[in-house]
Amino acid sequence: MLDMNLFGITYNGADVCGFFEDTTEELCSLWTQVGSFYPFMRNHNAFGQTDQDPAIYSSNHHAIVDRTLRERYSLLPELHDAFFHSHINGGTVVKSMVEVFNKDLKVRDIWHQFLWGNSLVIAPKIHLDRPNQADFYCAEDGTFDLHGMQYNKGDHTIATNPGVNPVFIRPNHAIYRQMAVGQTIEDTRKSFFTIQAAYNGQSIQKQLFWDDNDNLDFLDNHYMLNFEINSSDMKMKLNANQVGTNFAAPQVDAIHVYVADMVKNLEIPTHFIMVDLNDTSKTATLNAEIISGNSFRIDNIAKMARNSGIENIWTEIGVELIPYNGQYNNRLDCSNGKEDCPANCNTQEINGDEEILMRALNVPTCFMENDTRFYDQSTSRESFLQVNADYKPFYYSPVQRKVVSNSFKSSYEILTNSYFA
Repeated sequence: MLDMNLFGITYNGADVCGFFEDTTEELCSLWTQVGSFYPFMRNHNAFGQTDQDPAIYSSNHHAIVDRTLRERYSLLPELHDAFFHSHINGGTVVKSMVEVFNKDLKVRDIWHQFLWGNSLVIAPKIHLDRPNQADFYCAEDGTFDLHGMQYNKGDHTIATNPGVNPVFIRPNHAIYRQMAVGQTIEDTRKSFFTIQAAYNGQSIQKQLFWDDNDNLDFLDNHYMLNFEINSSDMKMKLNANQVGTNFAAPQVDAIHVYVADMVKNLEIPTHFIMVDLNDTSKTATLNAEIISGNSFRIDNIAKMARNSGIENIWTEIGVELIPYNGQYNNRLDCSNGKEDCPANCNTQEINGDEEILMRALNVPTCFMENDTRFYDQSTSRESFLQVNADYKPFYYSPVQRKVVSNSFKSSYEILTNSYFA
């Protein structure tokens, strides 16, 4: 497969489960998991050999095939994008480790690992005597698998469940996935995107080619979907360069950001304010939920955007996700309904992102902090408000951080259940 890519024949793959001679269920199960990362994948054998289609084997084999194919289909946007860039610019689709990490002498002897494009590293399980273990050489600190587990440079032996492939996102890279795998390619390609990013302290820029998968005029009819994370403030941006197109690109419904443990002094936002840059009066509030450590996820983006009147994020200007850390949560509205702010209250002039945040959260610009002389820690906020009826809190409730899980096992179960439900 790697040699054929070097020869310029990028769409290739061996016959899954073998062509000549009879296979076994164990070999076929393992080969199917490896073969799910062939660009051209098919189960095919010679006339006269025993049948080897999934239906003839046990229910355990069926489960392995189902799970590994769902993972392949969820990652097809990345393979599709790699083929586009290979077609336009030349080069490989499936890349050897030495092609990408050519300054690392260790990778010269690694033949079983490879990459899809520039962002995904695959370390398939290839040993029949330990079918649920993979040998993985991590070439970069801050690499993450698809479930948010971090790996640093060095050799690793990875235990996985049957049908789960060891797949990794390179540090400061992002990928697009479609988690709702349908019965047909058409169904799957209509499903929302999930963006997964491995953050190691540098800004991330990811671009994905997207066409309708059916026409030869893809050069004149496509999107280039852009995703960015700014390392200075964790602000995110989504927009698209549109060429022609008489079809819509899927919306983004989730963003998972896996933060490496070597990233220090990073304040993870409690939530983000999505703002439509075409009309900044349209905003949506998105909760950021901790996965583990500093890694977090933002879910239900498409629904919250639609409910807020943001119909399409894939415009030339697009949308921004502005981080918010609760800095206005303790303000009390001091205006008492009057236009002029009383002299004993604070005022603030606002502009730019701050103006968008405060408008979206209904933050008062004539305000009093709830820890002033009228309020102390011995008095509950509720009793304070009853005593001081002239003052009212701004009515955006402080967001409570929701922790998905602090253990890999629990987060793994949550993520995989949502992926393959």
